[in-house]
Amino acid sequence: MTLHGEGLRNPSIKSGDWTATPQDSSSQCRAEQQAVVSPGVVGAPQVSEGKPGEPLEFQVVASLFSIQMSGNCLWTRTVS
Repeated sequence: MTLHGEGLRNPSIKSGDWTATPQDSSSQCRAEQQAVVSPGVVGAPQVSEGKPGEPLEFQVVASLFSIQMSGNCLWTRTVS
């Protein structure tokens, strides 16, 4: 799934702390995100990858351009 963040108008995902929980013991959660670093410029991809069967905790950056989430995982934003 690919979502766009707060670096664009009408974001489909909010920045902050997120947890991806695998839905079975062989699933591996992965998030690859790119942030807007200056007007019209997107930075290098940042990859967060969990181990099979283990939750992945990561942070979605505030100026997110896009994020690709993969794996049979439940993706939840941590609200504090």
